[in-house]
Amino acid sequence: QNVLVQEWEDVQAASGSSSGGFVVRSLYQLAEGGWDAFLANRRSFDRAALSSGGVQTLKTYRRLDRSGDGANEALLLRRWTGREAYDRYLECDERVAGVAAVGQDGPKPVTTECYDLVREHLPAT
Repeated sequence: QNVLVQEWEDVQAASGSSSGGFVVRSLYQLAEGGWDAFLANRRSFDRAALSSGGVQTLKTYRRLDRSGDGANEALLLRRWTGREAYDRYLECDERVAGVAAVGQDGPKPVTTECYDLVREHLPAT
């Protein structure tokens, strides 16, 4: 089994009007049957992110291989103008209220990593 390469399906996306090179990658392990509630919560959190400003893209993915743990894995890739924009989102009232509403039993990220893009190679147009 190749655990280094995983294929993902884009299940939800939102775009802001900004561009930037600060990427936040989060991996979630959801409870069995938790996808509908997770996506509804993500829509709420995405609205909060968009209203806080500094968003380029917010994408939620589901593993194509849905056997074993893969059935309930979610990957979030969010792209911001910079760390300051991401911090602003983390502290905005709408997000804080959303975290409180989800509560202790809601899905938590297994891991969250932040990256500053130094150089981006885009296809020639």
